[in-house]
Amino acid sequence: SMDKAGIEKSVVLNIATKPSQAENIINWCLEIRSGRIEPFASVHPGNADYPELLKKIKGEGLKGIKFHPMYQNFSADDEKMFPVYEQASRLGLIAVFHSGYDIAFPGDDRAGVGKIAAVNKKFPELKSDLQYVDFAGIFEPDLKSGASGTCHRRERPGSADFSRRNQADRREPSAC
Repeated sequence: SMDKAGIEKSVVLNIATKPSQAENIINWCLEIRSGRIEPFASVHPGNADYPELLKKIKGEGLKGIKFHPMYQNFSADDEKMFPVYEQASRLGLIAVFHSGYDIAFPGDDRAGVGKIAAVNKKFPELKSDLQYVDFAGIFEPDLKSGASGTCHRRERPGSADFSRRNQADRREPSAC
């Protein structure tokens, strides 16, 4: 349990793998939200009604949305996502990106750090966080975001430096 592990608060990241799931995910987030559980919703690139969904997410007091480019079949820097990022930014929602390697998609770069850095450059006001970051020796992008999941089974050059410079309160990879 969270208490036993000394965890005060958890963030639950949901992912809509098809457009029909977005509304149900939002509703489930509202059901599980508590003082200790902070759920993030998700919209799918195929949600034509994303403006209304994002307004609902913000209006209900949810803090952000999760994107997983591989499971949602888009590239993080795809221009078709720009209106979604722009509205999320305007609403002050946090955009969490799965970034880097996914065991189900070896060699797939749709969630590459460079692609998300390009999004951050295009939308400098977008609050973003990268999950499961896999820098693989390509460090020094100007991300202007947080990075989580810097703990890897294999050593990843740059991850510890990134954690120290940008997220001093996060654990070093060796502590995972």
